[in-house]
Amino acid sequence: AILAIKKTQAYEREKRFAEEGQVLNEISKEITRHLELTYVFNQILAKALDLTHSMEGNLMLYDPRKNDLWMAAERNVAEEKKRLRQSLDQGVIGYVAKHKHLLNVDLTQLPWRDMNTKLFPGALSELAVPMLAGNDLLGVLNVESSSHESFNKSDERLLQGLADLAVIALQNARTFDNEKRSAMEAQVLNDISREIATQLDPIY
Repeated sequence: AILAIKKTQAYEREKRFAEEGQVLNEISKEITRHLELTYVFNQILAKALDLTHSMEGNLMLYDPRKNDLWMAAERNVAEEKKRLRQSLDQGVIGYVAKHKHLLNVDLTQLPWRDMNTKLFPGALSELAVPMLAGNDLLGVLNVESSSHESFNKSDERLLQGLADLAVIALQNARTFDNEKRSAMEAQVLNDISREIATQLDPIY
């Protein structure tokens, strides 16, 4: 009986992993067709809320020049806090950004209760994952719930997978912008070269 239970649990676990992988694969196909980051980040956040059964969340990007975070996408953030920047010493999101590891916490418990920035009034549970390219911080994907202990290991895996997709989207957009800028610079130099050539008197 114990062996049968273990086999059933293993089967359910493998089935769940396969379903999670399929979900992330479908989302990846959907978002990689777009280079508009605002659209992509909003889609990723919408999927994160849907898959974790949350009502509020945000995606924050890291600004290395100011060493802080700014809100690239949000759902149900308190109106007066939508345009606020957040330091790496503030809140659960700042903690995740600073330490570069996932947090799944009960906001009614210390130290998270005192650390809570109350972006989402009434939230009791928070799940935040870092967006990393290697060891480089790019941002944080965050969801919150008004229920206690709302998030499980499956939610953690799904949110980390979505954060990884956000990293890929950001890197793709940056690569595209760099290539586009290089092409424009090359075109400008080519135009200048031709203009100069037409202004030169032929030498006999």
